[in-house]
Amino acid sequence: MLWVHLLACGVELPVPTLTGVAPDRGWNGEPTVIAIEGEAFYPQVQLDANQPGEADLDRGFVAWLDGESGRFPLSSVSAVDYEHLRAVVDPGLPLGTYDVLVESPGRSLARLDDAFIVSDTRADRLVLSTPSITPTVNDTAAIEVALVDPNGVPVQADLEVRMRLSVPDGLPNADVALGLEGQVTNYQTFELTGNLGADGFASVPVQVFAP
Repeated sequence: MLWVHLLACGVELPVPTLTGVAPDRGWNGEPTVIAIEGEAFYPQVQLDANQPGEADLDRGFVAWLDGESGRFPLSSVSAVDYEHLRAVVDPGLPLGTYDVLVESPGRSLARLDDAFIVSDTRADRLVLSTPSITPTVNDTAAIEVALVDPNGVPVQADLEVRMRLSVPDGLPNADVALGLEGQVTNYQTFELTGNLGADGFASVPVQVFAP
């Protein structure tokens, strides 16, 4: 008697592609949850001829950060849908810019160059804000400067900043009070230098003498 065993087979799937990572940076002092964006994040379906009507759905995507300091696996990688993966960048990684690599359940590999930055601070950018009401001549308005993380949350960190005030016709006719720590004002160019201070925030009063 001849016994034949038909092994499981899989459907060949398109190779995934990567288009973006959000957020594209993270602080190495804490875990960072990221969304990897792309196309063709399909699970691998395994069909078993010995069990008709049954199939195994494999969502085993694997992802890494790849840079000059080495290749580091991402944690908790999972498929959200065909265009998004969720993953966690673990704390403690070396600073630098990394490519993102994704391996599909079918063992296809996709790469996105320079896709994620590991930083030693939560700080991402400076945000300037002014009063919504335009001040009249001789009024004083405050220019607020805040250091925030990628989500817009204030970051408490001392930072040296440089500001330059201008109007469409050139230099303003104004007086600038002290708002930055150690502030130095150059009235020839209306450039200000100083520090935000430990709270990552400063309010610089400006008095306008002419419209």
